[in-house]
Formats: sequence, structure tokens, C-alpha cells
Amino acid sequence: MSDLALVFFTLLQFTPLIWTEVINPIQNPTIRAIRLLLNNLKILSLGKVGVTLYRDPHGANGYLVHQFLDSTSNKHTNKWGGNVENYAHFALETLKALIEVYGPDVAIELNPAGGNNDMGMPLQETLDTFRYLLREVNKLRLSYVALVRYSPWLDPEYDGKKQATQHDVVESYSPFLTDTPSSTGKATGVFFGLPWMAHPDLGKRAQAGKELDNAPDYKAFYIVESDPAVGYTGYKEAVY
Repeated sequence: MSDLALVFFTLLQFTPLIWTEVINPIQNPTIRAIRLLLNNLKILSLGKVGVTLYRDPHGANGYLVHQFLDSTSNKHTNKWGGNVENYAHFALETLKALIEVYGPDVAIELNPAGGNNDMGMPLQETLDTFRYLLREVNKLRLSYVALVRYSPWLDPEYDGKKQATQHDVVESYSPFLTDTPSSTGKATGVFFGLPWMAHPDLGKRAQAGKELDNAPDYKAFYIVESDPAVGYTGYKEAVY
């Protein structure tokens, strides 16, 4: 992706009509997903655009693609569900459609541990499903695959029970990405979300050995209407 002008993340609005039982349901839900994605991108004049399969369609955290991957939510008995190969079918078909338009500048984010939005299968089913998916994804030679590691801090708890399927995501799946450096046990890139949000001087803190002592304001993650800056630009820098 060295010649990529921009990695574009977009939020697409979906209705449940593409996966629940309705009159005259859409036979191929990929069509709706790709149509919505491309319509969103048509308004941009950015030249070469990199597309990450992120946020409806999304491969993690209970969004649309994850709903097809997880037997907890996917109750299809046709080619879109019922077994490991079919659970992965929607994700793979969506990626192929994106590749037809954008070539290799396409990626996917996956969170096999689940937990969010009621996602989470038994461990062996999780391993079988995501290992199959990654074998097939590896053949597509995407720009990258982002694997979200299990974090106890982000594992929701209901009735005193953690919801995620706890396991070592990197150890369990990186060997199946044989065409990426991560198959050697090293990642091509490491990405920080919450630490960056809560610490505007994260890089400087790392160099100086400073603690990450700003607590993220979770309630302000999705914009406080009275002041959009709250939760984004109000965190203090360390004293150097």
C-alpha cells in the first residue's frame, strides 16, 4: 500500500431486512452491502482509495460481517450459514466484490474473541470458523488483515460473566496468513486505539517512559452534543 493516497473508513447504515425472514428477502445480501459502500465512495474524488472492510460491512464487534461469521446470530440454513464454509461466505464474497473495484487496496478487521453485541461462539467453533476464513482470505492477498486481540478491559460482563471467547488471537490465527509477515510471529503494524484517544502525546510518552495515566472517558466516545471536543481533545499531556 505504499502508493495509497488514503485509507477510507466509512459507516454504512443497514437494516435487518437482509438477514431476517421477510417477504421477498434480498437473495444475495452482498449486493446491498457493496452497493451502499460504493455509493458512499462515489462522492469522493480522491484518486486511489484504500478500502478497509470496516464498520458495516465490518468484520468485528458484532457488525454485519461478524453477524454472518458467528453462529450465535447467523441462523441461515442456506449458502449463507449452517457450517463453517457458509458462515465465511458473506465476508469472502464482499471482499471479492471490493477487490474487483479497488484491486489489492482492500483489508479486513476481525475480532475472533467476540464479546461485543452478543457475539461469541464456543472456542473450537471459533477456531474452525476463523481459521477457515483466514485460509481463504490469504488467497485474496489483501493489503492487510487486522486481528483484534482479546482484552479483558473490553470484554463486556453480564450477570457476572465475561462474554468473549478468551484465547490468544495472534497465536491462533497468524500461521494461516502465510503471505504476510505476521505468519512469522511479528505483525506488519501494531495499532493503538484507546491509548491514543486518551493520550495526545502517546509517542512522546513512550519515548520518555511516562505512564499512560489518563483514564478514557467511555461515555464521551460517541460525541457529547453540547461539546463535541469532550472526550477527544480534553486529555492532558504529561509533564516532561
